[in-house]
Amino acid sequence: MVKLKIHIVNLKGNGFHPLIELQVNGIYIPVIIDTGASQTVFDFDWINKHCMEMLLTQADNGMGLGEEEFNTWNGLIDKFKIGDITIRNYKCTVIDLWHINQMYEKLGLSKVVAILGSDIMLHFNCEISYKERTIIFYEL
Repeated sequence: MVKLKIHIVNLKGNGFHPLIELQVNGIYIPVIIDTGASQTVFDFDWINKHCMEMLLTQADNGMGLGEEEFNTWNGLIDKFKIGDITIRNYKCTVIDLWHINQMYEKLGLSKVVAILGSDIMLHFNCEISYKERTIIFYEL
């Protein structure tokens, strides 16, 4: 079991984002928790800058909320850590998180690198407590 602290980011009139820190190839990254996201995604620019050994292949276009399509890529992360849980050779989806990071920049917030989706949360039977501001990952 891994219990991580959730940091609530106030989007100043546009809601809130729950954030946690995870590790990719030894680098700590800020990650939005999104229970409505079907899969976990990583930012294209960050992956290109910090994971150059990763082979990106074009995937089918993704669909977000609404009907707008966006480009997606498939990649492989050598080492992905959630607290003490290590995932090796993690097959990931990569998208451009520019729209989110542009909003964060306007609010004076640090860029996010990934969105934690339901695929990982379901796999680890996660429990989120907004009262305690924690997320628990149960190692299988």
